[in-house]
Amino acid sequence: MPRKSPFHIRLSAEEAELHRRAAKYTLPYFEVVRAKMILMAAEGMDNDQIASCLATRREVVHRAKVFGRCEASTGIAPFGRLVDQVMSQPPYNTARRVFWIMDNGSSHRGEASVRRLRQAHPRIVPLHGPVHASWLNQIEIYFSIVQRKALTPNDFPCLEAVAERLSNFERYFESIARPFEWKFTRADLNALIARMRSRCSQSQHLKMAA
Repeated sequence: MPRKSPFHIRLSAEEAELHRRAAKYTLPYFEVVRAKMILMAAEGMDNDQIASCLATRREVVHRAKVFGRCEASTGIAPFGRLVDQVMSQPPYNTARRVFWIMDNGSSHRGEASVRRLRQAHPRIVPLHGPVHASWLNQIEIYFSIVQRKALTPNDFPCLEAVAERLSNFERYFESIARPFEWKFTRADLNALIARMRSRCSQSQHLKMAA
């Protein structure tokens, strides 16, 4: 089905650069097409319309790309290797800025993590979600899919078999992925916060009464 981005795309200082790239055919072809795609999406066109205008397939306009990595354990160093892996590949290796959205896990927590990332890759813009709110990051939806579709039942003979299953599932998911339909709206979030505040207030009142 045709899909239009649920988010309003605003282009300010970057718009002029995108127009320059879209008109400069001496650039690599994918950079020209990518600039045109962003400009058309900002005008409100859906994926099918963009694909038709650019004489390309819809899958080229919206394409899932999963970067996975299997390590013996979690930690700062393994996470750093994942960052290096992603940042060494197009389009991230030539992008002016790359936004990294993370939870507050021990491998990439706090200002120390921000400094490490910026020192290793100055073009990275690290973004941490609120504490105890990893569900705001849509990568958690993918993790849930992996758990249900690739890792259940947990009957692997060895760790190498787990790594192979994960790698194969990444490639499979890229071929079938569709945009996630985020059904948790701003109104739902406000209602949740109101309930949490109400429970907190009631709890404080009971403590004072005791």
